[in-house]
Amino acid sequence: MRRELRRFLADGASRLKTIPDLVAQLQGISRHFETQSRVRCQVDDSIAGSPILSSEVLFRVCRFTEELIGNAIRHGAAQTVRIHLEADAALSTVWVTVEDDGMGFDPDNHSKGFGLQNMSAFARRSKGSLSLVRRQPRGMSIRLSIPVTPGKEVAVVYFDY
Repeated sequence: MRRELRRFLADGASRLKTIPDLVAQLQGISRHFETQSRVRCQVDDSIAGSPILSSEVLFRVCRFTEELIGNAIRHGAAQTVRIHLEADAALSTVWVTVEDDGMGFDPDNHSKGFGLQNMSAFARRSKGSLSLVRRQPRGMSIRLSIPVTPGKEVAVVYFDY
């Protein structure tokens, strides 16, 4: 199982080379969710400079975002999901924010399922942060922040599955 999971991660990571590749992949994922669930998914981005992330990190950010979209639809009954990818080489940071208009949950008093545990672990291992904020009157805003070094690839250690 571990070997198969690592192969899956390596295969997925090899498809994403740049942040524009990630944006295109997120747009495709959003179109898929819109078709399957009739939920409006909007992707926008703001890229400044040329921050570089390893293919592995790009893939994990993509999977992270896909998981959040699915959670908003399945668990939160969201009708609209907004994905914003922001990267700034001068600030040495990449941010992914997923906001929805679903039911939301109390970030301080919820059971951490496997998905949220993995997302928190990914943020820690990439030396970033994860914030969960309940939006008013409805929904969630979940933001991943990953530091980058201009001109150098940022990689993270594989999860221990």
